[in-house]
Amino acid sequence: MDDPELGKKLKKAEGLENSLRQAGLRDDEIRKLRGDHDRTGDQWQRAAKALEQSFRKSIKKSLHPAATRFALHNAANPREFAYRYEYFKAVYDERVRLLKAASFPKTTLFQAAAKDILEMDVHARLEADVRVVRELRSQPSILNPWLQEGDKEQEIRNIADGIDMGHEISAAYHARKHYDELPEEEQRGDVIREYFASAERTVREGVLAKREAVEGGEKLHLARAVVDGDEKRYLRSIVLAKDDGRVIMLTYGETDNPETIAAVDQAEAQQRSLRSTARLQQSAEATDPHLADDSPRHAPETPSAPAPNPARATGADAPPKHSVPNFARTAGASPPKGVPGDKHGGPSDGGSHRGRGPTDGPSNSPGPRRP
Repeated sequence: MDDPELGKKLKKAEGLENSLRQAGLRDDEIRKLRGDHDRTGDQWQRAAKALEQSFRKSIKKSLHPAATRFALHNAANPREFAYRYEYFKAVYDERVRLLKAASFPKTTLFQAAAKDILEMDVHARLEADVRVVRELRSQPSILNPWLQEGDKEQEIRNIADGIDMGHEISAAYHARKHYDELPEEEQRGDVIREYFASAERTVREGVLAKREAVEGGEKLHLARAVVDGDEKRYLRSIVLAKDDGRVIMLTYGETDNPETIAAVDQAEAQQRSLRSTARLQQSAEATDPHLADDSPRHAPETPSAPAPNPARATGADAPPKHSVPNFARTAGASPPKGVPGDKHGGPSDGGSHRGRGPTDGPSNSPGPRRP
């Protein structure tokens, strides 16, 4: 029986190899790039996914070969080739956005961006970006893999400023690709640093919209809403907590996922409700100051008889036979149940007034014997 999934992977591998040939690579160069990796394996399939991000037809003839040669340069494996190709494409897309923002004529916009990229030293730009990534995320993030769910989530938030993206070139690519999705107030021109700062904020403060078990670990989807002018958008970070304790941010950027949006909106609604309740409470306290003061002096006082002196106790003032010794309540022990009909028996909260602790009273010890 044919395996449909295997058939899809073989088709993707064939498409990748044809695309590489169109870029000018010879079959021996393609075999060298693939190395010992299987055509249906993760590495070759990752390269196929990268080249699916094709350029516009009008510029593909010039930019696809340039991007392929750029990606091939010093690529240690097909996955790194994929990261480098995606980085080149992200730099081109970034150039298109900048020209569009400058009101460049649309008829020649893409050709002008392509010309700029071909004249640019993309290698130098990547090296500069990688230096910043290494500065910001010099060590891999590790957490205790045996943490419980709630503790694991909190620890991920605690180490948000150190979570890397697994590979420095992948991090540079994601920053270039998603930087314009950050709110305007978080964009000041320092692409790599500001991208990671925004991601850190989302991981630390965002709503946990989803958790999903995956092979070798668990993914946590953390998100927050941002507002630019009248536009409300949603940013999401997907963090992978691996079974061995390694923590990696797989991606960060704008999302339109309905489940994520619903989770963020629900959390915001709950926060609004809490703030509304707090405002009503403050308003009530302003009207009646007694509501804001929980001190014992505002509790109703109940007259109580002076406690008898155990050393001089008589039959009239000695403690009832079934009374509960206060030392047991003070120590936190559970007092014995009272005898039915005995007003002194049964559990006690140690006093009838808020803010007052257990009252010191007589013990069950009888007084001195009379001669």
